Amino acid sequence: MSEESPPNDCVAVELDKDRIGVYTICMQRVDFHLTENQIKALRKLSDKTGLSVAELIRRAIDNWLEYTERAQDDTKNTSKKEILHRYEPESLK
Repeated sequence: MSEESPPNDCVAVELDKDRIGVYTICMQRVDFHLTENQIKALRKLSDKTGLSVAELIRRAIDNWLEYTERAQDDTKNTSKKEILHRYEPESLK
């Protein structure tokens, strides 16, 4: 049986080092800027966990989206600006 290549906009992604297997996920490439300290911290975490920097960023974004969605559900009568400020990391305040 031959392995099929993922479509052009899809990539094969390895699971955590503790899990076995590869899954295919469709993604779009995006470019953005990070500070030197953010890049250093991500590379250090990547070395420690065995996850790629891209995977760490994807997981951080997923966690942030889930967190803010829950926060919005908890504060339906609060302005979006107040919600985001309330859950903003200390380093950004």
